[in-house]
Amino acid sequence: MLAALADEQALHYDPHPFGLTSAREAVARDFSRRSVTVDPGDVILTASTMYQMTGFTADTSGRTIVICGLVQGLGMGLVFIPLSTVAFLTLAPRFRTDGTAMLTLVRNVASSAGISVVIANLTNMTTTFRSQLAEHISPFNDALQGPDVTRWLDLATDQGRALADQMITLQAVIMAYANDFMLLTAICVLAIPFVFAIGSTASLRGTKVAVEVVE
Repeated sequence: MLAALADEQALHYDPHPFGLTSAREAVARDFSRRSVTVDPGDVILTASTMYQMTGFTADTSGRTIVICGLVQGLGMGLVFIPLSTVAFLTLAPRFRTDGTAMLTLVRNVASSAGISVVIANLTNMTTTFRSQLAEHISPFNDALQGPDVTRWLDLATDQGRALADQMITLQAVIMAYANDFMLLTAICVLAIPFVFAIGSTASLRGTKVAVEVVE
């Protein structure tokens, strides 16, 4: 979710390799069709990539970002596609049209609510972290008075203050993204017990499915 919103200028990566991630859904769909099972391991896989993203910094390579995005897309595909299959296998054929509309509605509303929450948290935490970091930027900070520092970051000049403001904002955004990814990791972990409650479609494979014939 947030990977698509990450600022390539902040993380210093080339956005073009992200075109490789367009293949992740196709791979996930093909692989998940072979075993219609909601596996908690797939949720753990998604959570692990979210947790790995909490360590992203301005020095993170583009290769790491792309690989993490591919694995995350694979994990999400292996969760949502079997989940949809489980839901529709439990419905009678005459209810599947209504079920499709309801499932789409719920997913769209939940997605909109989730995006709103993480973006609001991102904005709030960026402001909070920026204010906390700015507290340490003052003429009374001995770490900023060294000759090696004042050579590049002289707070007595407009250029030095502008550079300091840019650095503080960059670090605040990276910390806020890490905080959001940790929130998403916690959500994925909390969803694991519900996956156990859903189970798999293996028990339904031997069940006769009624088929309605419309004349």
